[in-house]
Amino acid sequence: TRDMQQYGMEPSLVRIPRVVEDICTQNVLAMEYLEGVSLSDAIQQEQDRVAKAFGKQDGEELRKMLASRMKEHFKNGGGAGSGGLHMLGSKKMKFMNVFGPSATAVIRTYASVKDGIENAAISVAKFGSKFRSGWNQDGDQIALLADGPTKKKVSVNLGRALKTLVHVHGIQLLLSGTYNADPHPGNVLILPDGRLGLLDYGMVGRLSQKDRETAAETILALSNRDKAATAKLYRDNGYKISFKDGGNSVDDAVLHRFASFHLDRIDLSPLTLDNGETVDLMELLRSTRERVVP
Repeated sequence: TRDMQQYGMEPSLVRIPRVVEDICTQNVLAMEYLEGVSLSDAIQQEQDRVAKAFGKQDGEELRKMLASRMKEHFKNGGGAGSGGLHMLGSKKMKFMNVFGPSATAVIRTYASVKDGIENAAISVAKFGSKFRSGWNQDGDQIALLADGPTKKKVSVNLGRALKTLVHVHGIQLLLSGTYNADPHPGNVLILPDGRLGLLDYGMVGRLSQKDRETAAETILALSNRDKAATAKLYRDNGYKISFKDGGNSVDDAVLHRFASFHLDRIDLSPLTLDNGETVDLMELLRSTRERVVP
C-alpha cells in the first residue's frame, strides 16, 4: 500500500484493502471489504458479448474456435506480422490483423455497436449477499452468509481497467521492485467508480535495482527493434541456449526473437539471420533448448 501511495497510484487509481487490526486474531485475518466486480467476471461477460456479435453462442465457443485457428496459424509458421488473418471468420472483419496493436479496440468497438452499448462499457451481473457475525469453534468472530445472493447489473469499462492494471504492474516491476506475483483476474476488482481493487498479496516478488534496470533496458531495446542491444543484454545477464547439433554460436537475431517471446509478443514468422540466411522459426525452436533464463 505504501509503495502504491508513493507513486501516486493509491487511492487515485487503485485501492488495496486495509487490515482491520481490531478484529484480527492469530487464526483470522480481517480486511476491509471492497465493493466491486471481479475482473474475471468482466472478461467473461465481454467475451460472451463479442462472441454473440460475431454469431457465436458464447465466449467458450469463440475461445475454442480462436484456439484452433491460432494453433493452425502458428503451426504453419504465421507470426505477429503476417496480417490479414481471418481469426473471427467474418467477411466484415477481413481487413483485421488480430495480432495488431489496435485489434482489441476495433473488436470491442464493433461488438459494442452490435450490442448497443456506448464507450465499450459492459454490464456485468454482480452477486451480493448480506452477512451477519458469528463465532468459530475457537471462539473467534467470523462472518457468516445470512441470505441468498442477490443479482444486479454493474457497468464497467474493461479497456480502462486493463490499461490501469498494466500501468500498476509496470510501476511495481520497474519502479517499486515489489510486485504481486499472483496477479490473475480473480485477484482484481473493478470498483463502482472505475478504480481497481487489488487483492491477495500473499505471494510477493522483489526485483533488485539492477534487475529493474536490465528489464527496462531490454524492453526499450525490443521496442526499438535493436537486435544487437537486446542480444548483448541477454548474453551479459547469463542467458544460455543449446543446439541439438552441438553448436554454441547464437546469432543476435535469434536472441532478439527469443527475448520477444519472453517480454513482447509471439512471433513465429521466418527469421532472417545477420548473414542474410532465412530460417524456419518452428524448426529453430525444435532444434534448441533454453538452459538459463535470467
